[in-house]
Amino acid sequence: MIDVFSYLHIKKQKLKQKLPCEDYSMTYQDDIKTIAIISDGHGDRRCFRASYGSKFACYAALEILKPITDFSDNNLRKLSSQIIERWRHLVKEHYHDHHNNSIYLIYGATLSIIVLTNNKMILMNIGDSKCMTLFENDQFVSIIKNKSINPKSLSDPKIKMDIYVVRQLPKAIMFTSDGGGSFEDEREFVKKAENLYLTNRIKFHNNMLGLVDYFSSDDDVSMIWIYRRSGGENSEDQS
Repeated sequence: MIDVFSYLHIKKQKLKQKLPCEDYSMTYQDDIKTIAIISDGHGDRRCFRASYGSKFACYAALEILKPITDFSDNNLRKLSSQIIERWRHLVKEHYHDHHNNSIYLIYGATLSIIVLTNNKMILMNIGDSKCMTLFENDQFVSIIKNKSINPKSLSDPKIKMDIYVVRQLPKAIMFTSDGGGSFEDEREFVKKAENLYLTNRIKFHNNMLGLVDYFSSDDDVSMIWIYRRSGGENSEDQS
């Protein structure tokens, strides 16, 4: 049994100014997989359609992954490339100009995707998102390895997704669009979320909103919480 909850934290100044939120997220579940998708549009002034870019990123990912049953390691690179190409197609459709390759910057966004199957967790990532996982033995692992100060973007012409495969499933996953210093203590944040979940699953969504406000930065943050009723130990690869 897998429970999935999603949240959106919009910074107060943006609400006052009625500016568009640049974060977007989507989730999907069927009999063989759970999909969680987060995208963060860039705040750069040049990326003035980033709110559309993040939405298109989530749409593209779900459109490609929803019908898929083969999540073997050999198929992941192909799937990630198809998602990027689908995002570019949606951007071109929206811009109404198929000959201007510089338009992608206008829609610039990150994209992070989790797919849970019955025996592994797959993470595809572009950018500075956070994926914080907790295993049955209370081992805490932050999956995404951000090696650059400047986050990578879907708008980069030669972009490829980082792909991580966790061979056994965590019991809890906290997945957030904003990875840059949003959480002073990531482990404490995930443990507090788990305690809220185990104490009262019915009121968990509302209780989590307060926790998100307390821990998160002043930036917009999309957040997805995933909890499995049973889990396993951790093993991790990156391709």
